Amino acid sequence: MAAFTNTEFEFGGINHLALTCSDMQRTVDFYTNILGMKLVKTLEFTHESGSGQHFFFDVGNGRDAIAFFWFEDAPPPAPGIAQSGRWFPGAPRRSAIGAMDHVALDVPRDKIEAYRDKLRAKGIAVTEVVNHSDRPGIAQYLPAEPNEDTFVRSIYFQDPDGITLEFACWGRPLTEADVVHEPKTAADLNYEKQVETARRAQAAAEAAGLVPHAMQTH
Repeated sequence: MAAFTNTEFEFGGINHLALTCSDMQRTVDFYTNILGMKLVKTLEFTHESGSGQHFFFDVGNGRDAIAFFWFEDAPPPAPGIAQSGRWFPGAPRRSAIGAMDHVALDVPRDKIEAYRDKLRAKGIAVTEVVNHSDRPGIAQYLPAEPNEDTFVRSIYFQDPDGITLEFACWGRPLTEADVVHEPKTAADLNYEKQVETARRAQAAAEAAGLVPHAMQTH
């Protein structure tokens, strides 16, 4: 990516991303033993609204971190609403306004295939390498090999709570020519489609057993 200097604020990158898990022990096992990160900080708290934990993992450069909350009263997962529905049969490939869709971790360009194979050897379901290009529609994901249009190469997989993770590397420098689309506004939202998407997400969550029976809506 081309160099850019922010003249308003001096940011050193993303300090940390914070997500919510259902089982902190399982999360620690995945991020340390599967992905090789280091657990660097743990917090436990109790207050009038309930108890919980907050753990931080160094991704491997001594600077950037990914963190997880555990709350005793956390609402159940909602694929297609609070998280990507990519991995759940029948769920929309969406995430709700204000939700986080996925976490992309930067990896060396020459190691992405090897990292895919390494994850699979650890028993993790991983996509093939996706070569994102500037082609319209679904065609942007179709090139089997990187070409001059490829701006990012990626593989995708899940953590134990269904959070979508991505290993990504830049395919080429980004320039002003890469910014060509007018941004949509709230006026462009389709309410009928929003309602249908939420219904499909709820149904997929129930079918996957992610919503306890007593909490299912009818």
